[in-house]
Amino acid sequence: MASSFPQTLIPLVCSITFLLALATTPGDATSRTGHTSSFNQKPPPLNTEILEGDAHYVTDNNGVDFIRLTKTDESGKALQYSAGRAYYGKPLNFWGEGMQIDFEATMKFKINPNSGDNDPADGFCFFIEPLEAPMGASGGSFGVFDSSGKKDSTFAVEFDPYINTNDPNYRHVGIDIESTDSVVTMKLGDELIGNVVTAKIKYTAATTMINVKVTIGSKNYEMSCLKDLSTVLPQVVKYGFSAATGGQVAVHDLISWQFTTTPNTVKGSRGIRQVV
Repeated sequence: MASSFPQTLIPLVCSITFLLALATTPGDATSRTGHTSSFNQKPPPLNTEILEGDAHYVTDNNGVDFIRLTKTDESGKALQYSAGRAYYGKPLNFWGEGMQIDFEATMKFKINPNSGDNDPADGFCFFIEPLEAPMGASGGSFGVFDSSGKKDSTFAVEFDPYINTNDPNYRHVGIDIESTDSVVTMKLGDELIGNVVTAKIKYTAATTMINVKVTIGSKNYEMSCLKDLSTVLPQVVKYGFSAATGGQVAVHDLISWQFTTTPNTVKGSRGIRQVV
């Protein structure tokens, strides 16, 4: 789900740009000394990658492992009302006294419809949420939000191929703050279906800038929005990727993903004033 207009409670400079090239920016660290988490190993390192709901490992014909987040039958056909997630099992300190992190999340995924289906659903979602938060509902809640499309203290970026009632009239990526009614969306169109999608989500604490870059084949897109995530997220969080089906279905394959963070010293306990 998504709305193409910012909500009044979100502060609110948002922009969307069609790019000719996709820039790459490195990052690191889930602690003050730095860390990079990668999630494309089977089995994963102990106590790192956790699969939840219908998520499971799959090996393709070339012996490459990936994660199928939603349920399929023995023939690989997508099934209804399924949700699955993969998230990092170690807590992340998102902010603290005089500190808040920058982060960059990168993922490659593919949404494949069942044969003859021109209306696949419901899509992928990158999320950061409270450590104790339960898995969400299937369908347009992406396995992250509740059945009404809400969840307190949650940030997400959705990749949505299905047009729900509150969605813009196009397949899109959207930035979600505590709701699937996105504060800003960007049209991706039919390229979102059946192609490998590479997405980079970057947050810079000093400027409160959320930036999303998407590459599909030769096409590249970018959108951004300002929001201080320390005012949304609790101090300790978990992060990962999720997907879901509802009455309409698709196969949701997470090919690879990586999450890197850099801690920054800032003035003030939570709000960003300037880097010192």
